[in-house]
Amino acid sequence: MLRRCHRRPGQRRRCPRPRPPAGAGTAHASGSPGRTVTRRRLLGWGALTLALLLVAVITVALTRTNGEPLDPDNPHSTGAQALARVLSHQGVHLQTVRDRDALDAAAPTPGTTLVVTRPELLSPSTLRNLSDQRVDRIVLIDPDRYVVDQLELPVLVSTASGSPTASGSCAVTGLDGLQLSGFQHTYQPVGAGEPPGCFTSTEDPGQVLIDLPRHGSAPQVVLFGSADVLRNDTVLHGDNAAIALRVLGQDHTLIWFAASSSSQEAAAGAPSVWPAWVRPSIIVIALAVLLLALWRGRRLGALVPEPLPVIVPANEITRSRGQLYRRAKATGRAGTILREATRTRLTAYLQLPHGCPPQTLVQAAARSSGREPGEVDRLLFGPMPEDEVSMTSIAQDLSSIERQVRPR
Repeated sequence: MLRRCHRRPGQRRRCPRPRPPAGAGTAHASGSPGRTVTRRRLLGWGALTLALLLVAVITVALTRTNGEPLDPDNPHSTGAQALARVLSHQGVHLQTVRDRDALDAAAPTPGTTLVVTRPELLSPSTLRNLSDQRVDRIVLIDPDRYVVDQLELPVLVSTASGSPTASGSCAVTGLDGLQLSGFQHTYQPVGAGEPPGCFTSTEDPGQVLIDLPRHGSAPQVVLFGSADVLRNDTVLHGDNAAIALRVLGQDHTLIWFAASSSSQEAAAGAPSVWPAWVRPSIIVIALAVLLLALWRGRRLGALVPEPLPVIVPANEITRSRGQLYRRAKATGRAGTILREATRTRLTAYLQLPHGCPPQTLVQAAARSSGREPGEVDRLLFGPMPEDEVSMTSIAQDLSSIERQVRPR
């Protein structure tokens, strides 16, 4: 709507400003952009909440069962739940502890066997504390050189090699004649006296099980270099089940010290091969990278979608398609496309009906261009080109006949 501007003598020309239409002032405040932002925020928080709930559900599902190797509550292949249940059914009172405080709280008494699985995860102080426990026997499952050195036992430790089975005469009561399937370490006592032992292999002078007698107030110590006798997936191999039951079921009470890789005992166990500064450095670097990413994200602001027009010249598209056909060596396909396009344009130039017979198009194009009908027929409906040379020749001839027929 046009409005006239009035000017009084000696004054500037004043033009009244057009009034906005009704409701225009409130359209921006209550329009769709604000609602869209709010909807996006709600969707983001909802997705984050669902992700947290999913993580919580997965965590609960994974922690519902113990997955630590040789743990009496682990029903998986690496656990020892099967052996623990059989011991309980045979009348053995089984107590499970997983750290030093729980072991001290159990207050073991004489007539008790203490079995320690994965002792290499225990700290030196906890290992030395085992000798002070008031138990009759301590059974260490697959102890390595670190454990033997911390307990100051007169034993040489060797890694098992050769045959996975061991048998032979045994000086330990109840184990003679049994065959052990699977072991990891063998032990050879040094010094005066030779404690009773069991299970030797042909390629190792040591024994898989040795029974060190009591020394002063220290309890009897049994070194058993086989974890397979406890595992759920190998306890039934050979005579493993009978061996495990006779070694662990001698006393009425059995305290099972199941060391865990996630406990504080594991953190203070055998020294790590990495320097002490590696883990703090990795944590600091990770936090620095996270803070840098957050800073860059805040600095650049939120992502704003913006539709941008994309204009590609037609000659670039044609040239690109030609290069693709050339790279694929599809001369036949390219020649067919060029001939179809030329026939379509010639039909329009000659004002022929769409879908007319080929002979009609050939005769009309021959009359208009002055060429022989046979030449036009070979050009428009001839065989496909077999190489780039014939392809180039056909393209030039098609362009030439179009120029001859095109109305001026």
